[in-house]
Amino acid sequence: STSTATHKPAMPASVLVAGPPWVRANARGSALGPVSLKQPDLEAAYSRPLSSPGAFTDDEEWSLAAILFLFVDVAWLQGSPLLAVPIMLCALVLQWKLVRASRQGEKWELANETGLLLWSVGNFIWMVSEFLWEYEQPVGVLQSVPLAVKLSRRTGLYPKAMIVGFLIMFAATSGLGVFYTAFAAVERRKCRPAMLSEGGGNRSPRLLFGLPGKVWRDIFIVPWVLADTAWCFCNLLMVLERPVTRVGPVVIALAGLSAAHLGTWSVRQEVAERHRADALLYLGHLVWVVGNVTWALQDVLTDGATKKWLRLTLLVFVSGLVLLVCSVSVARRERQEGRTPDA
Repeated sequence: STSTATHKPAMPASVLVAGPPWVRANARGSALGPVSLKQPDLEAAYSRPLSSPGAFTDDEEWSLAAILFLFVDVAWLQGSPLLAVPIMLCALVLQWKLVRASRQGEKWELANETGLLLWSVGNFIWMVSEFLWEYEQPVGVLQSVPLAVKLSRRTGLYPKAMIVGFLIMFAATSGLGVFYTAFAAVERRKCRPAMLSEGGGNRSPRLLFGLPGKVWRDIFIVPWVLADTAWCFCNLLMVLERPVTRVGPVVIALAGLSAAHLGTWSVRQEVAERHRADALLYLGHLVWVVGNVTWALQDVLTDGATKKWLRLTLLVFVSGLVLLVCSVSVARRERQEGRTPDA
């Protein structure tokens, strides 16, 4: 139930905005003219020297963070704090590094990474709370840790910890929502003079609901964060022994479908542009979204997922891991062969 960062360098200068048919048709030449995503520092971002031949680029670190966070979900699903806790700590350190790196990128990248860092912290609190207090005894190896055993006896901490975790996740979700709403308004205001002068009406090939096309490749994370936050809230209600209304599962389902739809669109764009590594990366995230939402709905609707659905979710997660690992492998091989991302 945790996710990953969305730090990804902007598309190369040769890539035009992708989007619905009217966007693609106008982008290559219309009354508004061709639209380019060229940024001053894009070439440097893809060609900067590495500290060593085996060093990872920002793109590859982004993929590694996704792999670590998905490993955490697998360990959480299996009830293994021995794996989940240390891997989560490593993932949080890497996510913090991505936040620092994104300060040199665009504002939406920094917003994504910061929001995801907060969201991951909330997920960590949620996960540890379940390991300690969901059952009569701590889960797995925590039974042999004196501090964990001592904390597990203080059951009054369970709802308090869940509230803290939920509030952090809610803050991250709300922050991303507010940022993208404001960001869309600013982008539309920037483009409006050009639209009016060219008679373009309310449609610009550069914007899709007020956001540049390049932003939509990673924006699937926003509804995904919303679905996960709704899941945490439902679990909080269970801990407080209050009934879970239908609103929670509906939000999880709708937000999950939105994330899957946007993820599918991202995969199609990368395939069309022949970016094999990125296509595998987004496909891995798409599979992860499907597994995560399936797990959430089973947990909320049945008050604990059945073994059959847990095995199915595990299979989906493993498939996502394979795709993410393949993405890193393909990206490194292409870089070693001297190919650029838009080759």
